[in-house]
Amino acid sequence: MKKISFLLVLAILLLMTGCEFSLWEPDANTETGKLYIHITDAPFPFDIVEEANITINKVEIRNESDSDEDEFLVIFEDTVTFNLLELRNGVTATLLETEVPVGSYNSLRLYVGESSILLTDQRVFDLKVPSGEQTGIKVKISPDIIVDSLYNSEILLDFDVSKSFVLNGNTNKPDKIKGFKFKPVVRAVNYTAAGTIAGTVIDSDKTVLENMEVWIEADTIVTTAYTNDKGIYGILGIPEGTYSMYATGEGYDTAMHEVVEVFEGERMIKNFTLNPL
Repeated sequence: MKKISFLLVLAILLLMTGCEFSLWEPDANTETGKLYIHITDAPFPFDIVEEANITINKVEIRNESDSDEDEFLVIFEDTVTFNLLELRNGVTATLLETEVPVGSYNSLRLYVGESSILLTDQRVFDLKVPSGEQTGIKVKISPDIIVDSLYNSEILLDFDVSKSFVLNGNTNKPDKIKGFKFKPVVRAVNYTAAGTIAGTVIDSDKTVLENMEVWIEADTIVTTAYTNDKGIYGILGIPEGTYSMYATGEGYDTAMHEVVEVFEGERMIKNFTLNPL
């Protein structure tokens, strides 16, 4: 089993079991385009966690022109383990680079073999993956991604560790932690048509703030980030559109940017100043 110290994950839930699939290979008469899948992490806010590991066995993708909604193309079949906590604040890893038939793709399915949490006190919790290995985790690609023979297409898998690994216990009393439940939360973004937001969170005395929560909304929360020890956060793979952004943390009021316009392929800076409660 290979171990890759970068994040992973993306996917789509397969409703059929007991079926056999073969890894697709380009045919001489099939026009193809280059597809990359990258991974990043909406960070885990708990200092007591050293690693959040997940093993991926297979990735499938669906062409929207297929009449059967359960018809997927296998584009990756291997056993690779990622530590998701190493992909924070704008850091990504490339899960795969492959050729696929040209066309429009609207969803992915990821097969997860196993996962585990390593605490800073070196205790390890092996987690059961609900249906992930047998049926896969189904994820919609937003917006649909067009694969063309003339240029590269990219998908970003944003794995929300803070929502996917649910703590059973008290983070303030590590010895009371009884375990974690694994409920995968993954966002698949057409990275080719997405924007990026980064910035710094400080207090009214201009002191940088660590572990502050920053999130972006459009009716509902799109994704979340946490600042590092320099007060910096980064959010990747934001589809073009209009959003609101918020930042807060323990002991501080919530600050916001009410209107944030995100454009395809652009990177913008949004800083926050938090006032103590």
